[in-house]
Amino acid sequence: MTVVSADFDEDGDVDSEDLDRWIAGFGLLNDAIHNSGDADGDMDVDGADFLAWQQNIRPGIGLSSNATVPDPTLLCCP
Repeated sequence: MTVVSADFDEDGDVDSEDLDRWIAGFGLLNDAIHNSGDADGDMDVDGADFLAWQQNIRPGIGLSSNATVPDPTLLCCP
């Protein structure tokens, strides 16, 4: 799958605000859109989209140096 963009709020950068959108959309299936955290265009919001965000965040933009990046497996119930 090709990454479309991890800039979920479409403001020109990938930062913690985009992570907030991904968290809010995490678990959506079949009808997810880019603004809800779908980075790869497969209409869901999952770990692959988080990985796209993680790989595209620019150091020093929107996160402090001691920020903790959440484990996506812990954000949802089994």
